[in-house]
Amino acid sequence: MSEFKTFTLSSQFFGHEIRVRSLALIDKNTFVSVGYDQNMKLWKRTDKTNLFECFRTILAHGRYIYKVIVIQGSELENFGQYEDGLIVTSGLDCVAKVWDLSLLMDEKVKSEEIKAELTLEGHTGNITGLHFTPELNIITCSWDQTIKIWDLEGNCTKTLKGHEGAVYDALFLENGKLLTVSGDSKINIWEGETCIGGITNHTLPVRSIKSITKSSFITSGNDELCCVFSNYGTKVDYKLQGHTSYVYDVNVFPETTDEFVTSSEDKSVRIWKRNVCNQIIHHPTTVFETLLIPSPTDNSKYDIATACLDGMIRIFSQDEALSADPETIQLFESSLSDRTLNNDMIGGMRRDQIPDVSTLHSSTGTRDGQTKIVINKGKPEAYSWSVKAESWQLIGEVMSDPNQRQDSTIGTKSVLNGKEYDYVFNISLETGQKLQFGYNKSENPYLAAERFLKVNRLDPVYLEQVVEFIINNTGGTNQGFTRKSKDPFTGKNSYRPSHNQQSNKKGVNYDPYTGSGSYHTGKTYNNQPQQQQNYSSQSTTRTNYDPFTGKGSYSTKSKQTQTQTQTQTQTQEKKACKTFPLRSPIKFTKFKSEILIENLKEIFNELQNQENNCTQEDLDQVINLVNCIHKKETIDELDLLTLISILTMWPVSKVHPLIDILRLIMINEEGSKHLLNFYNKQDINIFQTILEISDNFNFSQSQEFNTIPFLVFSFRFIANMFSQPELLKTIQTILPKLLSISENYINDKTKLLRVAVSTFLLNYSHYLRNKKSEKDEDTKGLLLNLLAKFAILETDKLVFLRLISAMGTLIYQNETLTFILVSLDLSKILKKTESFSDQKIKLALTELRQITEF
Repeated sequence: MSEFKTFTLSSQFFGHEIRVRSLALIDKNTFVSVGYDQNMKLWKRTDKTNLFECFRTILAHGRYIYKVIVIQGSELENFGQYEDGLIVTSGLDCVAKVWDLSLLMDEKVKSEEIKAELTLEGHTGNITGLHFTPELNIITCSWDQTIKIWDLEGNCTKTLKGHEGAVYDALFLENGKLLTVSGDSKINIWEGETCIGGITNHTLPVRSIKSITKSSFITSGNDELCCVFSNYGTKVDYKLQGHTSYVYDVNVFPETTDEFVTSSEDKSVRIWKRNVCNQIIHHPTTVFETLLIPSPTDNSKYDIATACLDGMIRIFSQDEALSADPETIQLFESSLSDRTLNNDMIGGMRRDQIPDVSTLHSSTGTRDGQTKIVINKGKPEAYSWSVKAESWQLIGEVMSDPNQRQDSTIGTKSVLNGKEYDYVFNISLETGQKLQFGYNKSENPYLAAERFLKVNRLDPVYLEQVVEFIINNTGGTNQGFTRKSKDPFTGKNSYRPSHNQQSNKKGVNYDPYTGSGSYHTGKTYNNQPQQQQNYSSQSTTRTNYDPFTGKGSYSTKSKQTQTQTQTQTQTQEKKACKTFPLRSPIKFTKFKSEILIENLKEIFNELQNQENNCTQEDLDQVINLVNCIHKKETIDELDLLTLISILTMWPVSKVHPLIDILRLIMINEEGSKHLLNFYNKQDINIFQTILEISDNFNFSQSQEFNTIPFLVFSFRFIANMFSQPELLKTIQTILPKLLSISENYINDKTKLLRVAVSTFLLNYSHYLRNKKSEKDEDTKGLLLNLLAKFAILETDKLVFLRLISAMGTLIYQNETLTFILVSLDLSKILKKTESFSDQKIKLALTELRQITEF
């Protein structure tokens, strides 16, 4: 690999029914795989190609298989037995099994005749890591936070305790020290059975550790990093940065010390020379592990096999002669296109989140000129509400970027600092300074330019110059309406300044959004005072606000007036409210165990004899779980794992009772701890599992089944998640996506669904209330707009009360959001006191009026 050559797809084949979890090399033409279908499979090369066929399938474990390693016969030749080698497997059944490789390789021996030579029992959690010592003792690493060492008679000779999280992997160094990596983010150093130190360069769980030289190694982790250590771990030489999610595995190319391949939750494999990413190989799904296989055409080269969540094994080669046939390549590229299609951003929304045009028939606008994007015959179209015509008027088709690049096996996006971009610009400033700037078409040019200026500590005076550079060099096709610019904060028609304004002119600093004089205060250029202008469109007694940023304005009011305003504001904030803010998240707690169990049995019987059904034993475990919840008894972790397994098997139309059980688990102290443990070990992310079930399924257009139960129970589950702060952290980055999804259902005709969605919005408001980041402030504005929009239309008293409670919670003691709410037809909401006789609603509306008075 002295001169880098691109890897391309060589072959792909179906490996396991459920995710392929681990791969290990037997010889240059043979490897072994294990998966969540509980099978171990052996594969051999056909001729001098990268086509492999399975010649051995063993049902090796009673539950998911997580890891496989091979101990070569050359390592065992002095041991006296197993001279052809061993295979070791481990998994969720908490045992490791040792297999005689000679029997597995002998095709004359039937698979059903082959049994494990040893079963290593003693762990109480999933065994996630396997290794062996120089003395050929087997090392097992487990979720139970221990490391065990076993001899080849099956005896446990040592148990190492010291980690505070699941242990994932292990490595022996030449100096006799054992290194182990864990979910506690540490790399522990062991001498005998004693932990003599720890390395804490990772900030999240460490997943993998591999040897580079006798005294150096590399690790990968959930913090999206790989760290290269030297001098037995006392020095970090450099870090590999670029992945956008957990890095599950890292491998070192043989006979090199600085060439690596990594695999990640972000659905990519990356090839590195030191800390420079040479290539990104995109995949349709998560890649758990890679395996380096000697090339059949060049002994000095290695091909890359990938273990994928979709059950596929894919092999990539640098040899063009080994490239896959056009049909296979087209199939692979199609799967990549399917992955990215619903991630396209249209008018600031993901394509799969845009409602169907039919939704226009059942909804009315809230103001003249309100815009809405819908999908009509596969195309995104924008409509504007006309008060005069009382109907939605077509504006035109909403264009995505016609030049948007498809993901491919060779990684067609440009890479800067280990991250991929649609464009990498070379920016030349007036000062002569030259910088590089990465930009993606999905980004707002203004926000991307602001980020660039902040990172490089440049004067904001350059903002408009950078924006124009972006627009001119991307063809002016940034996503959104093709006829109108967009407000970078609200997505509405913009107030972007005309291009004849010399925003980079020294001595006059321009507001990049309004084109007016800047609201920087106290700053001078060329010893001249900075211009200040009052941008207020209303005369009020409270502090004047910049309507775009929400920050204190550049008002020219006297200090005395401002002091009076602040006093009035402080007095107002002291007004006590019984309704606002929400004190703690609302939880869905009620259920009838007998009905839930009956539903489970009915679905089990409906799916009888179908491949996607569970076993009777599995069903009994889930029923036991329901009874334990009902009786408030101890929840068995394995029962919960069984439920999650069934969740991935049953069709989406049948999983709602399982999600309802998870809703109850979420508010069960013991059950929620189990879910958090699953996440920390990152083998099972329950929320991600539910998202994957519904991914790419357009519920708004489904005629196949009644989607309401799935949606109701899913939103109840999410609402209950807000009562568990630690679990909530696991989904905080996708909460804005859920907010966008909720807009499709908050006005649904089904009350149960509206109650579930409004509860999610109320709990989300409670969560956001004390968040202060710029991104959170933007989300608050979007949420407030959504709440006001649907509160006007709501007729059910419970749903209405939760919507206005969410509004009050958001704006309580927040002047900026109060100002925004007043501009969102608040008067129409307050007038609804006439429509409801409920005293709680009347009190809430009265208090809402009080805290929004100017």
